[in-house]
Amino acid sequence: MNLPTIQTQRRSFYSFAESMNLLKKTKELAAVHSMKDSCTGNDIFLKVKESIFTLGRNFNILKGVTTDGGRNMCGAHTGLVGNICKAVFETGAAAPMAIYCIIHQQALCGKNAPISEVMNIVVQNVNYIRKSALSHRQFKNFLAEIESEYPVFLIIAKFVGSAEVTS
Repeated sequence: MNLPTIQTQRRSFYSFAESMNLLKKTKELAAVHSMKDSCTGNDIFLKVKESIFTLGRNFNILKGVTTDGGRNMCGAHTGLVGNICKAVFETGAAAPMAIYCIIHQQALCGKNAPISEVMNIVVQNVNYIRKSALSHRQFKNFLAEIESEYPVFLIIAKFVGSAEVTS
């Protein structure tokens, strides 16, 4: 990580609250906290907990957590996701879905899986979605529903060096 990213991470933490207003889903900024000293998973969790309780909410309504995939975020015991899962379990609710930033997912995946295995899985998934008009339409509808930047797969893509890596 470069220095401005680390400083930005330490300076502030953003949490978003989603609320349902009849059938209209809205996203609002719930809180901004300054991270003055350390930026560990426990420190961030305490700020998230403070925000949730300040809003009069509880962890039992939490369905998902999205992070940047850093160590302080995804640690199973001391990371933000681990602490949030513990807090949700204490309320008796189901575990929230943890989603990590795709850029950091690539880095995490690169440490544990050879690129050829990853490429094979990606190609299989793309082929599965593209093989029938129904699954492709469903995927396009899903992308529209989540307001994706791209309405369909960008098939014309070039991965420099993939021939050397995968062969």
